[in-house]
Amino acid sequence: MSNNTLIPLGDASVIAAPPSPNAAYSDPTSVLHNKTWLMADDEPGSWTASFGFAFTPARMRLWNSDVDGTGIKSFSLTPLSTSGLSNLSYVDPAELTRFFCDSQCPLADDPSPGYQDFYFVNLISMNAFRLDISSWYGNSGGFRGIQLFGDFQASTSPSTGTSVSSASSTSTRISTSATAPTSTNSAPPRTDATLSGGAIAGIVIGALAVAATLIAIACFIFWRRKSKRTPQLDEKFIPLGGRHEVEANGTSPAKCREELDSHVVSELDVTPARQELDAAAVHEVPGDTSLK
Repeated sequence: MSNNTLIPLGDASVIAAPPSPNAAYSDPTSVLHNKTWLMADDEPGSWTASFGFAFTPARMRLWNSDVDGTGIKSFSLTPLSTSGLSNLSYVDPAELTRFFCDSQCPLADDPSPGYQDFYFVNLISMNAFRLDISSWYGNSGGFRGIQLFGDFQASTSPSTGTSVSSASSTSTRISTSATAPTSTNSAPPRTDATLSGGAIAGIVIGALAVAATLIAIACFIFWRRKSKRTPQLDEKFIPLGGRHEVEANGTSPAKCREELDSHVVSELDVTPARQELDAAAVHEVPGDTSLK
C-alpha cells in the first residue's frame, strides 16, 4: 500500500464537540481547509468525520493549532467500523526515535516542522473515524489541518454528485480537497520485514547442498547394488567332455595349453590297440612248430 497517495477529505461530513465560544474557531470543517478549530476551554472533546466511500489509511498527518499556545497534547483515533482504537506509530521529533501508541498519542507543539506523521500499524478499511482529544496545550485543544494517505475505492461524492476516482500511484484530489501548508513530503522508514540478499543466497546454497548430497547417496547405492550382481572373475577354460568351465585360479592361457598337450600324450600311450598287439606277439611265437 502506498503511503503517498492522498485520500480526498474535502466532502467529509464533520461534527465536533464541545465547540469553542469564539465563533472564529468554532467551525469543525475549517481544519479541512487549513484553518484552526478549537474546543471549549479546559474540556476534552472529539472531532468526527464521515465519508461517502471506503478507504484504508496507512498514514495520517496532523497540523497542531497555531492560536495563542493552544492545541492537542494527546489524542486517540477510533475507526467507526470497529469498536477498538487504532494502533499508531510515530517518530518523536525531539528524540528521533520511533514509538507506538493507541489511547495517548502525543502531538508535538513545535511549530518548526508544522505537522507530525502517524502510521497505522494495522490497516483497517473504514468510511468514518473519530479523534478523541484527552489533553491539550494552553486553555483548549484543537488543530488546524489533517491529511490521510493510503488506498480508497471509487464512489460518488454525496454532496456534489461528482465521481471520486480510486487511488493510484499519483495523488488524487477533488476540487474541495483540503490544501496543506508547503512542506516536504518524505516517506517514512519502511517497517515491514524483508529478506536480505545474503539470507536469500544462504537459502539457495543450502538447498543446492542438500540436493547434491541426495544425488551422491543415490549414486552410491546404485553402484553397490550393481557390484553385487556382477562379480569379477579371472576366467580359465579347461576342455572337459567337450564343454568349457570357468576356474578363478589365475592360470594363464599358455599354462593351460601345456597341461592339455601332456594330457593328450598320456592318453595316446596307453591305447587298447598297442596292448592287443603286444599280447598277440608273445603268445603266438612259442607255439608255432612249423618253423622248425
